[in-house]
Amino acid sequence: MSELLSISELGAIRELGETGMTTQFLIRRATVISPDSLDYDPYEDLGDDTLDPDGEGAVTGSAYGWFFSRIQQDVTEDSGEIRTIDIHTLRYPVGTDLMPHDVIERIDSGEKYDVIDTNADDTWAEEGKASLRRSE
Repeated sequence: MSELLSISELGAIRELGETGMTTQFLIRRATVISPDSLDYDPYEDLGDDTLDPDGEGAVTGSAYGWFFSRIQQDVTEDSGEIRTIDIHTLRYPVGTDLMPHDVIERIDSGEKYDVIDTNADDTWAEEGKASLRRSE
């Protein structure tokens, strides 16, 4: 079986994609609060992992990325409602240490986003891609 692209061709595609990654961001690793932690609040414990309250985990790295949002509309026929949802996406260099539950902080605006999922499982990744939710 031959390769779809050679290593050098894939590298050229990654290099081209990285030219659009112009926004610097910090990666903060989320930390789990256990019941013996000083930050533990039993009223906030819903039976799953509780993450630090402010999303202010330790900075584990920084990189340049390409942020974009797409507005999606949801029409509910029975009530006639039209709702819009912003879907935030971050494209970042392959090899960047980014995981679900991390917090992304844009250097230029200070906005913070929770990482929902990444494409770390892709077998042929030309770029890293993360789905984000704006932190509240």
